[in-house]
Amino acid sequence: MKQKILILLFATLVGTGLTQASVVIDGIAYVINETKNAAAVTSGGTYTGEVVIPATITYNAKSYSVVSIGVDAFYKCGKLTSITMGNSVTSIGGSAFDGCSSLTSITIPNSVTSIGVAAFGGCTGLTSMVVASENTKYDSRDCNAIIETSSNTLIAGCKNTIIPNSVTSIGAGAFQGCNSLTSITIPSSVTSIGNSAFANCQGLTSITIPSSVTSIGANAFYNHYGSNITDVYCYPNAANLTWNESGCNDFIRQGDKTVCHVFASELTAYQTKFTGQVNVTFVGDLTGSCGVTANLADGAYWATFYSNLGNYQAPEGTRVFAVNLTGTTITMIPVEDRIVKSGEGVVLKQETTSSEPTTTTITMTLTATTPTGNFSNNSLQGTMTDIENPDYGHIYVLNNPEGGNGVGFYKLASDGTIGANKAYLTYSGALARQFFLFDETTGIVELKNSRIEELKSDDAWYTLDGRKLDGKPTTKGLYIVNGKKVIK
Repeated sequence: MKQKILILLFATLVGTGLTQASVVIDGIAYVINETKNAAAVTSGGTYTGEVVIPATITYNAKSYSVVSIGVDAFYKCGKLTSITMGNSVTSIGGSAFDGCSSLTSITIPNSVTSIGVAAFGGCTGLTSMVVASENTKYDSRDCNAIIETSSNTLIAGCKNTIIPNSVTSIGAGAFQGCNSLTSITIPSSVTSIGNSAFANCQGLTSITIPSSVTSIGANAFYNHYGSNITDVYCYPNAANLTWNESGCNDFIRQGDKTVCHVFASELTAYQTKFTGQVNVTFVGDLTGSCGVTANLADGAYWATFYSNLGNYQAPEGTRVFAVNLTGTTITMIPVEDRIVKSGEGVVLKQETTSSEPTTTTITMTLTATTPTGNFSNNSLQGTMTDIENPDYGHIYVLNNPEGGNGVGFYKLASDGTIGANKAYLTYSGALARQFFLFDETTGIVELKNSRIEELKSDDAWYTLDGRKLDGKPTTKGLYIVNGKKVIK
């Protein structure tokens, strides 16, 4: 299509010899650098509906690569609904899309290597943020966010963002102006929260800061319209935490101040270090324990546990296991000190000789002791809040269902919910209707599936994952014949 040039303005930069032109082509404003044969998108265009930024433009019969989207280029373009960037764009300036409230999704192409602070601030309609898989600077890790790969810093998020456990820092302005964000879970992998990271997030009413955080930047929770955050649950030791040392206006509210809940043992330290620096009322009422409901089955009470707030220790008499899933084999890994590392999921087992009651509460206690257990190969994931089945067909939860084959991880129903502070497994293998059963004697768990009755009904030989063999196997190994495991 023939490009339509609407406006043209030349400017020679004194002392540089560079010539620039400001021009609007097909409704998009550019600044052209004739010396570098490059163009940058800038403010001043007609930005509504769907906008496609081409890889190149032609001006005065010369082709220019569109290499950047400038600072504030689409600032407060509330009627912009879609943006497509050419694979020539290498940089997106700070606040480039700030206030684009009708923008619902963004895809960062492979070519982008620089994204400015709060580039997508105030994009309250954003539900999807994806980085092209071949981008070497950033990634999105299926979490609806933009993450700087090398530093594991989340630099931009939206209301649907789930911060993965691999993120170590929440960058400056990452969620700035995201009014539609109503809750966020900060995992225990995060050690720093940047300046203005959650500024003007009017939908947030509470925030939990895990024990792993050592730095909170200025104005991290500032709200220009007055904070709606009534409660902050702060788990770090005051001695290890730097918070708003440059001064800020976080948590300014009409009426009562925001309450910051800390451990009673840390109250004086927080008051001494942060009063007058952080605009909250400190209260020493954080509990150091978490009650876990365990269900009776096979002579023991069973439960899973997960927390990203700190390290928790199980009581004496309770066995703790990390769980490794490799292929179709589960290995239970005993945690001898009974200390669950922050951000790790575990299985809890408390043996009993009684048949009543059918449930009990296992009290997990927060501890400052460094865990010595091996969690390097732990496959369990977890959640701090109740969540609906996040990945139907691939989620397995601890259960002992009626008519089942004993305690194990069973596939979660489509309408199932994973409870708060619970751990679960994900499995994406070929056998869709499977469950995993424990065998503590060997530490290895056998994989069974809905064909179990078929395995018992004939003299055929099967592999442990239920694959029927053509006759008796010739290779040594462990097989199933008539529903029983047989060593060949």
